[in-house]
Amino acid sequence: MKELRKRYLEISSDTPRLAIAPAEQRILDKLIWPLRHAKASFMFQNYLGTIALCGMIAEMAAMLLFETSGFQINGRPMTAEQQADIFGATFEKLGQDRRVKVLRGYGLIAKDQQDFFENIRLVRKRYLHLWSQDHEPLPGDAIKAYAAAAQLVLFVIGQDFKDGGIVLKPGIAAYLERTGMYVPEGDA
Repeated sequence: MKELRKRYLEISSDTPRLAIAPAEQRILDKLIWPLRHAKASFMFQNYLGTIALCGMIAEMAAMLLFETSGFQINGRPMTAEQQADIFGATFEKLGQDRRVKVLRGYGLIAKDQQDFFENIRLVRKRYLHLWSQDHEPLPGDAIKAYAAAAQLVLFVIGQDFKDGGIVLKPGIAAYLERTGMYVPEGDA
């Protein structure tokens, strides 16, 4: 238990805390629970599992950001066909590197978020795709990947409070409204 606690503190000390998250099943399944499992994997010295889960979280964060951004052509949401025509495939089927470039090009992410995506992608690639990668720096790289994944989740979901209430990012509020999880004030 002492070692588990030590590793918990190690991975938690410099990472942002997610105080709230929408209780929408897909957000929980694709972002929140994988982030929790990534931390647990680290605690049990499953550093590769931590990195793999962080890669998944980054991919899901990019897709949720696209979904909640309201990408439009001529004032209408992009269809899958338009996405394929413009991006070469639907956003969901693009490689992560291309997804991040689309998000950056559209102005949905700044350099900081692009760096978080890129750091996770590069760490994941080194350990999960390259035979030559030594595992000595693995625990430290797992912590870096986890911190970047936590930052991305916070960025995509948002975590703001105002006058004692939760302030949702407009895109997340619209997404939750579409899924039936949120009714705007005044519509209740």
